[in-house]
Amino acid sequence: MPQHALEAVDVPRHLHIRCETAAERVRIYLQDNGPGIDAAHLQKIFEPFFSTKPEGQGTGLGLSICYDIVQAHHGALYVSSQPGLGTIFIIELPLKGPSRQSDVTAGSEAS
Repeated sequence: MPQHALEAVDVPRHLHIRCETAAERVRIYLQDNGPGIDAAHLQKIFEPFFSTKPEGQGTGLGLSICYDIVQAHHGALYVSSQPGLGTIFIIELPLKGPSRQSDVTAGSEAS
């Protein structure tokens, strides 16, 4: 895993990724076993330029940019965390385009 993906936390941990589809949406779960995020920081983590790092180490734009990208694709980005229990980010995006069955039907009609 790239170092920048884990740079907010300085302790060893595992990252579990899971994807689900339901009701024409896909959900991507990113769960770690890190130290978690306290409530005061949790309310601000998607704000531009918010960072828990010392000044001069990072811009505080990573999660803000992720949030904006997900929103631009008509999705949602959620976070759940408690200190000592790790963090879960959930990215929810709409599934776009015709279903596989529609593709087969369209192809057979064109023949």
